[in-house]
Amino acid sequence: MLSLNYYFRIKSNVHHPFHNFKLRPFLVRLQEARKSFIPVFFSRVLNILADLNLLYLQPTLQPINNFPPWKVSNLHILNPFESFNKSDTADIIYQQIFKEHRHQYRRFVPLYTDGSKSADQVSFAVVFQNTVSSFRLSPACSIFTAEITAVLHALERISKSVQRGFIIYSDSLSVLNSLKSFHDHKHPLVFKILDLFEKLTSQGFTILFSWIPSHVGIDGNEEADMAAKSASLSTASTIPVNDLKKYIKQLLFQMAGTMDIRNWE
Repeated sequence: MLSLNYYFRIKSNVHHPFHNFKLRPFLVRLQEARKSFIPVFFSRVLNILADLNLLYLQPTLQPINNFPPWKVSNLHILNPFESFNKSDTADIIYQQIFKEHRHQYRRFVPLYTDGSKSADQVSFAVVFQNTVSSFRLSPACSIFTAEITAVLHALERISKSVQRGFIIYSDSLSVLNSLKSFHDHKHPLVFKILDLFEKLTSQGFTILFSWIPSHVGIDGNEEADMAAKSASLSTASTIPVNDLKKYIKQLLFQMAGTMDIRNWE
């Protein structure tokens, strides 16, 4: 497992000296001719991935962090529900608060995002005006990756709009917090979102972010939730290294009872 983790970290780092490593033909012939020859690291890892039927997995490249340590994010994150506890607040209260909030920000076009993860599917959706976009991701992706991919997709939709004022709604507080404390977060999509956000704001867009509670009857959020769970189209997606690490660990534990994984290391 350590070998697989290290391999994917290499493949996700374009600056690693072995990122584009390819086994030379003479080494392939040597390994085939001399069975006593210990295969090189990449050969061993590729054999493991082939045994697991995981050769298709592609890690997300780590983006360059263009934000210096003293840089402060210009993102504005709203939370009109901050003083309410979901456990003892009726849905109708949340709905009324949201109506008042939307009246206050009526000049901003809303986009609703959501991610979903079940036993056999990871997906996300974005509701923007009269359109709904929903896509499946690799089953190796985490729910956090699904939620943050939805936010990135929302920004991409905004970039093609002629309007200039928007609010992106997400029911994932962890995703919104990661955009504010980006220096402490290693998820590759955090910096992709921040880069695109900076680009759009420099072009005159005003983009706000807001948390909304899930499953309380807020129309846009409910529509995004249903669309994410029923997504049928797949989108070409890479997988963050930390997601790959957890996914492979889970697979190995599931297979431990049927095959001897110790022979791989």
